[in-house]
Amino acid sequence: MTSENNSPIAILEVVPASRVFQSAQYAEDPDATISYGRPCAIPMSSSPFRIGRGDGNQVLVQDNGMSRNSVSIIHNKGQLELEDLGQKQGVQVNGTQVDGRHVLEFDDVITFPNADVRITLKKTAEPDATEEEEPPAD
Repeated sequence: MTSENNSPIAILEVVPASRVFQSAQYAEDPDATISYGRPCAIPMSSSPFRIGRGDGNQVLVQDNGMSRNSVSIIHNKGQLELEDLGQKQGVQVNGTQVDGRHVLEFDDVITFPNADVRITLKKTAEPDATEEEEPPAD
């Protein structure tokens, strides 16, 4: 499933939490390397959107604390859900352990107890509907 008109469903702000974090990459843009001191905003433009250490994930996190297939974010009936796919030591949203699926809200913080990475769910930029275009000058 992809979003209508290929616009991102949400933005994932990926922030390495410490210097021991190894690295991460966004599969659709291999130049978007994420490392300590270099957080990255990643567009979530498809569903499911997978995060983990193994190939086939949209975000590849090279951290020994991550499972090959850690979590999936699913766009379902207008809401976003986080599903734990078997992450070592589980996954947390805003400090609370997730069991199975969890409905996400914007600004929720996703953390992995064994990995040094933090992901924050952000809204996509919406055009300002109050701005009107000025007519062309004669």
